[in-house]
Amino acid sequence: MTNVLKVLVILGLVSATASAEQTQPNASDDPAVRDHVFLVVLKPGPAWIEGKPVSEQPLREHGRYVLQRYAEGLIQEAGPFTDDSGGAVIYREDSIEEVESLLAEDPAIADGVLVPRVYPWLLREWDHYLRSQTTHAQGTFVPRRTSRGEPDGRDGVTLERQLLEKRYEGDFVGEGRGKMLTATTPVEGSMAYVAFERVTGELAGRRGSFLLQHSASMERGTPGWLTMTVVPDSGTGGLAGLEGEMRIETGDGGYRYDFEYTLPEAPEPR
Repeated sequence: MTNVLKVLVILGLVSATASAEQTQPNASDDPAVRDHVFLVVLKPGPAWIEGKPVSEQPLREHGRYVLQRYAEGLIQEAGPFTDDSGGAVIYREDSIEEVESLLAEDPAIADGVLVPRVYPWLLREWDHYLRSQTTHAQGTFVPRRTSRGEPDGRDGVTLERQLLEKRYEGDFVGEGRGKMLTATTPVEGSMAYVAFERVTGELAGRRGSFLLQHSASMERGTPGWLTMTVVPDSGTGGLAGLEGEMRIETGDGGYRYDFEYTLPEAPEPR
């Protein structure tokens, strides 16, 4: 419950003008909405014993009721406020009428020990906003591959290890060095590769390094899937916390990259 209170205080998501006539908000078009719930704030009622903490209030049957509803999947979270001024419950229902029906069955509310205030509440996926605040770095690179070891060919399918080197120019300036494993088949134009590349350089004025994980395929000359993703928590130095994905384009005899990334703000100098 402490976490719920912190969110309420910091984000101010509970309006003081909320009324019992409110209904569940319709935010189905908002991709950041993680859940639709009802927050019920329980404050002392006329039967509340003044001067007594929550633990000494007549709430035993209330606790059993909450446990029963929790077991039924109707309650998501519940608990008392630490200042002995009541508590709160998060109900998972489709309408405020259903929540009010459940509240009417709560012994503490029926006996006047607690008085409920219902707030429709949208729980947002805040990582969605972080992901939406992405930046693009674009430029060119020059690759160079060299074989390492003898190819392993069996039944027309060949596996081959290669060393990978790149030089990046543009919004990101640096170099990449990695190891690649390629697989070719007897069918012309059908192949795949995986690789890990350690990239070192400067991005948005910050120097550091990170790992790129490659995975790609081609079927009979038609490109299949290609992903080049930053390995989680691989960023170092000024690029610590880097997340992103790189796309590659070819044409005019060269290679271009489009790196879509998020990077935490640099810490303030001490």
